[in-house]
Amino acid sequence: QHKNYLFLVLILTCLSILLAMVGFFIPDAKTNCQIALAAGLICLISFFCLADELVARTNSFFLLCACSYVSIEGASFYFFVDTPKQYPQGPHFSPAFYTTGIGLIASGTSVLGIFLYNRYFSKSNYRLIFLVNGILWAVVNLISCAVFLRWNLIIGIPDEFFVLGSNALQQMVLQLGWIPGIVLMSHLCHDGMEATMYALMAGSQNLGSNISYFTGAYLLKALHVQPSGADDESHQFENLWIVAVISSLTGLIPLVFLPYLIPNAKPDERLTSFR
Repeated sequence: QHKNYLFLVLILTCLSILLAMVGFFIPDAKTNCQIALAAGLICLISFFCLADELVARTNSFFLLCACSYVSIEGASFYFFVDTPKQYPQGPHFSPAFYTTGIGLIASGTSVLGIFLYNRYFSKSNYRLIFLVNGILWAVVNLISCAVFLRWNLIIGIPDEFFVLGSNALQQMVLQLGWIPGIVLMSHLCHDGMEATMYALMAGSQNLGSNISYFTGAYLLKALHVQPSGADDESHQFENLWIVAVISSLTGLIPLVFLPYLIPNAKPDERLTSFR
């Protein structure tokens, strides 16, 4: 029973291995991006061919969300941790503060995201929840772009406080969207296939996240944002704010498909009637 999902497991495994090999052996960012997007398309088609329609549509939305959150971490890391000799105008965070301290402090706001979901959205429609979450995510990320233009310093907000605040808001919004996503995926699981189906859908989202790294790398290269920690590399960050704005706005793309991919139901409803 449900052997089709075992084929999906094999396809997703092969696609994940493919992207890992591509990232390791192929240095060209454009080629990597094209292969990654092709892998995402294969994943989408495979779900529609082998899974039931509701699972395929919902998984497509989550995969699109993961792909559309284009990653710019490869450049933003150097923007924040470059020394005065490497980037005189930069924030000059220590690597430990940037990679660990900010995340630990900001993660505390996840509790606020849980509170907001339980207080205001637990009885709301899935489509409304994901719509609000997508818009909030874009707004928060657009605000965060100000640090790349150094606008926060113009209005008197130190880099540490601005980055901590923006990361805290991002964690809150992520949590607000993560909880209903988990609830929806749990309702989609067939009896006796819970672990397999949940792993499939989570693996598909992880594949989408990997695709976003490849698309982000190509976007950074196309806009000549290629920092490496070299001395006097200020020019490498001139277009970083443009990449950040594009990354923020691409997160709105999945919302266009929201009415077609997400069931018109609430988290406390079973989805039997939608199958």
